[in-house]
Amino acid sequence: MARNGVSGDVKAVFTLCVALMVVAAVADSGALGWLVAPIVILGFSFCAARVPLRYSLYALMFAAFTLDNPIDRFAGGLYESPLYKVGAALFDHLNNLTGIKALFLSGSDIILLILAVVGFARQSSGSRVDAAERCPTPRLQVRLALIALAGAAYVFVWGMLRGGEFSWSLWQLQRVVYLPVLFWLFHLALRGPKDYEDLAKVVLSAALIRAVLAILIKRFVQAEINPETGLAELPYCTSHADSMLFASAFVLLVLLVLEKAHPKARRYALLFMPILAWGMIANNRRLVWVHVVLILVTLYVLSPDNRHKKRFRRGLLFASPLITLYMMAGWSSQFGKLFKPVRIARSIVEPATDNSSLWRELENYNLIVTLKDSPIMGYGYGRKFLEVTPLPAVDYSLEYYCPHNSLLGLWAFAGYIGYTAISLMWGAGVFFAMRGYHGAKTPADRAAAIVSVGAVLVYMVQAFGDLGLGSLTGVYLLAPALAMAGKIAVSTGAWGARAVPPSNAAR
Repeated sequence: MARNGVSGDVKAVFTLCVALMVVAAVADSGALGWLVAPIVILGFSFCAARVPLRYSLYALMFAAFTLDNPIDRFAGGLYESPLYKVGAALFDHLNNLTGIKALFLSGSDIILLILAVVGFARQSSGSRVDAAERCPTPRLQVRLALIALAGAAYVFVWGMLRGGEFSWSLWQLQRVVYLPVLFWLFHLALRGPKDYEDLAKVVLSAALIRAVLAILIKRFVQAEINPETGLAELPYCTSHADSMLFASAFVLLVLLVLEKAHPKARRYALLFMPILAWGMIANNRRLVWVHVVLILVTLYVLSPDNRHKKRFRRGLLFASPLITLYMMAGWSSQFGKLFKPVRIARSIVEPATDNSSLWRELENYNLIVTLKDSPIMGYGYGRKFLEVTPLPAVDYSLEYYCPHNSLLGLWAFAGYIGYTAISLMWGAGVFFAMRGYHGAKTPADRAAAIVSVGAVLVYMVQAFGDLGLGSLTGVYLLAPALAMAGKIAVSTGAWGARAVPPSNAAR
C-alpha cells in the first residue's frame, strides 16, 4: 500500500470507474448504463476494500455536497449541470432511472452498503487498516446511534399497524436512518484530531464550488417572472440545503482566524469568505444567515471573554443607533436591494408579512394538532398529518408525509417516544463537543468542537425551517461532526473512562 494509504492500482481503478460513470451519463444510453453499472460497482468495491474507510467516505461526502441531487434541483429545475446524470445515478432512487420498482435503492445506498460490509469485516477480523491510529469513540454515542435506528423502526412499525401506506413510509424512514448509519461509519473511519484538516478541506472546497456555481447560475440562467413583483427572480440558485454547507464553511473560516488554528487562517479567510458570502447572497436563502448568526452567537456565549469579544461589544454599541435607524427605515419596504436584510428579518419575526412564512405557519399549526392527537406514541409513518387548516396547493407530492418543517413533523409522526430515541444522539454530540471544548489542548481542538456544535445547530434549524431532516448535505455534515465530537472529548481527556477501545468499538 502506498504511503498515503492509496496505491497506484486503486487510483487507476477509481479513475476508470469515475470516467465510465461520466461517459455513461453523457451518452444517456440505457444499454450502456446496464453494461457499466456492474463494472463500476465491482471497481468501487475493490477500491473500498483496499483503502482506509475514511478515504471512501471523504469521496462520497464530497460527491453529496457538489453533484446535482434530483430532489434539490438547481434553480428550481431551470438548470442542470453537465454532471447531472452522474448525481442522479448516485442519489436518485434507481427505480426512477430504470423503471424497475424493485430497485428502490440509490447508487450511494449501494456504496454505503459496501462500506458497511468493509467496516464490519475489518472490525470483526481485528484489522488495523482503520484502527491503527484511531482515537476511540465514547460507548454511549455508539449505543445512541443504535437507539436512533430502533426509534426509526418503532415509528415505521407503529405507522404500519395504524394503517399507514408502505410506499410513503419509506420516504419518511430514509429521512432518519441515514444519520445513525453514517455516524457509525465515520466512527469507525475517523482517527480523531489527525483528520481535522482533511474534513475541513472537503467542506470548504465543496462550499466554494457550490458558491461559484450559485454565482454563475444567478448571472447566466434566465429566471421566470415573479407574478407578485413583476421581476425575473430565481427562487434559489443551487439548493435549499446548501445553506448548511455555506454557513458551516463560512463559520469554519471565522473560527480558524479567531482561534488561530492554522498558520494561513487569515489568508484563507481573505480569499474565500468573500466568495462564500457572494454565493450565499446569490442563492437567496434567508436561513443561511440564521445559521451563521446562530453559530456565532453560540461561540460568543460559550467562549471566555477576550479582546475579540470586547471589540465586538464596543463596535456594536457604537453602531447600534445606525442599525436602529436602518431597521426603522426599511421595516415597511417591499422591494429593492437596500433594505432586503430588513425584510428578511421581518419575515422571520412576522410571518404574516411573507407568503412563504405564512404558509409554513399554517403547516406548523396542522402538525401541532397532529402531535396533540397522539403525543406519546406518535402518529406513525405512512400516514398523512391532519389538515385541520387547509393549505394552499404546492408542487410537492410528499408534503403530507415529509413536511417543510421536518423537525415538527418528526414530533408529530414519532411522538415523544420516537422523537426522543431518534434525536438523543444530536444532544449527545453537543455534550461531548462541549466537554472537548473545555478540555481542549490546542486551538484546533477548540475550533473543531465549536464546528461540531454548529453542525447540530444548522441541522436542527434547517430541519425546522426548510426540509432539512435527512437531507444528504445535512447528514454528511452532521455525521462526521458527531463522531468527531466524541473523539475530541476522548482525545482531550474530557471523557475517558467509558471510551470504546479501537479493537472493540461498536461490537
